[in-house]
Amino acid sequence: MIPVYICEDNTGQREKLETLIKKHIIIEDFDMFIAKSTHDPASVLQAVQENKTVGIYFLDIDLNDPNLNGFTLAQEVRKIDSDGYIIFITTHSEMAFQTFHYKVSALEYILKDNPADIERAIKACFETIKTQLNTTRTTKKIFNIISEEKLLFIDEQKITFFEVVSPHKLIVHSLDKRIHFNGDLKEIEKRLSQNFIRCHRSFIVNLNYIDYVDKKNSVIILKNGSTCYLARRKLKVILERLAAIKSL
Repeated sequence: MIPVYICEDNTGQREKLETLIKKHIIIEDFDMFIAKSTHDPASVLQAVQENKTVGIYFLDIDLNDPNLNGFTLAQEVRKIDSDGYIIFITTHSEMAFQTFHYKVSALEYILKDNPADIERAIKACFETIKTQLNTTRTTKKIFNIISEEKLLFIDEQKITFFEVVSPHKLIVHSLDKRIHFNGDLKEIEKRLSQNFIRCHRSFIVNLNYIDYVDKKNSVIILKNGSTCYLARRKLKVILERLAAIKSL
């Protein structure tokens, strides 16, 4: 799910904004949720750091904070989430040009003057994001799973390995998250690209993330320190596939 963050120091305006955003998420059945709605920019940054995934940010420019305004908050967000969607909200239309100065690649600039205009602008933002996400999915290999009755999409390039934890209960491990879901490893294997290989009855590993193979203990060590069990009969083919990748 894509996290949505709201940072607005006016309580009434923040609640209205949250209501409008929730409304569009429900109506359009977007795979999104409000991860943080607050007046405090520091808590937004903490939540972004914890989630470490592409998010959507509705940021008031005129934050009543001595350290961060909306622009500088966006700069800090960009250090963590370089691909996130940033939408600025303010009463000052003349400040729109300052987005270029801060170089944060804002998606939109919404004025607070008219509630009806705000709702239309939010809807337009979500439509743009939806289109961009769909375009991304056509150019990348996307792996989809159903977890807790939600259809989730994962960039296959970010998947490090799949693990069986109990019969028909799996975990997909990626660079930024772990997701539990129901499935069958044999069926998963059929849907994956050639970068993946079944290394054990309980593991499928992405060859691109293998650091080295511990032959003595029959385990595969990944570049992030994770480990996968290795069936001895799979050793030869995995070493051959790894050698082929390194020769490219």
